Amino acid sequence: MSLTIPQINAMLANADESEFAALERSLAADTRKGVVRALDRARKRLAAERAERERLAGLYEYERSLAGEGAVIVGLDEGALQDCNALTAITVTKPVLYTKYAA
Repeated sequence: MSLTIPQINAMLANADESEFAALERSLAADTRKGVVRALDRARKRLAAERAERERLAGLYEYERSLAGEGAVIVGLDEGALQDCNALTAITVTKPVLYTKYAA
């Protein structure tokens, strides 16, 4: 008995990359339009998740590189990363008092 398209959608929606690879192999012969669309959606979702992980890894690597130079990182504005020349590191030689401001 084959799985229904809603069942396949649910399985693919929760699948990580290794689970997706196994599901993709097992569904390769299924030519139903709903299955083909579900596989495409899962591929796009996984690609977007991978791209976001790589983007964040780049941000963290940039922070680590600045921290390795003795800078104290208090935050990075992701928008400023479009022009990395706009970013500067602040080297702190005195203790910094952290104050939390209420919004």
